[in-house]
Amino acid sequence: MAEEIGSMTVDLDGEERSFYFISVARGDQTAMTASFVDHKRLPSLNLQAHPEPRFTTTDVLSVSGSWFGGYSEGKPLTNIKILFLPKGMSEPYYTTDQVEGDPILTLDSFEIDGETGQAAGAFSGKMCLVAKLYEAPDLDDCKDVSGTFETSLMVQKR
Repeated sequence: MAEEIGSMTVDLDGEERSFYFISVARGDQTAMTASFVDHKRLPSLNLQAHPEPRFTTTDVLSVSGSWFGGYSEGKPLTNIKILFLPKGMSEPYYTTDQVEGDPILTLDSFEIDGETGQAAGAFSGKMCLVAKLYEAPDLDDCKDVSGTFETSLMVQKR
C-alpha cells in the first residue's frame, strides 16, 4: 500500500506529465521514494517519481544530486543525474549521464527535521537513449526534460 507524499510536474520533450513521490510500508519499516542521504562528505538528494501514486518499476523518473564536501544552505548541488525508465532498467532508458550539457537541479526550499524533511525545486536537462545497460547513450535519440517538484523526504543517516 502506497501513500502519496509529493508530486512532480514535468515537461518531457513537449508532453506535460505528472509524477508522484510515495511512501511504502514494509512490515514495521517505511520507505519513501524521495530521500536525503545525510553523509558527512557527500550528502545527496534522491528523487524517484512514479506515474501514479503507487509503486512501479516502469515509467519512473529519477532526479539526483549531491553536495560535495557536505551540505550547507545555498550551496549548489553537483553530480546531477536525470534518468527516465519507460520500461524499467532492463529495457532502453533515457539518461543525462554522458550527454553534453550539464543537467540543472535547484532548490527553492529544503528543510530537515530529524528523520524527515521537505524539498521543493526545479530541474532540467537533456536525456539520451541507452539501448542496453552499460552502453553509451545514442546522441541522435534525445529528449529535453524540465520540471518542478515538492515533496516530503526521508532522511537516511550514513
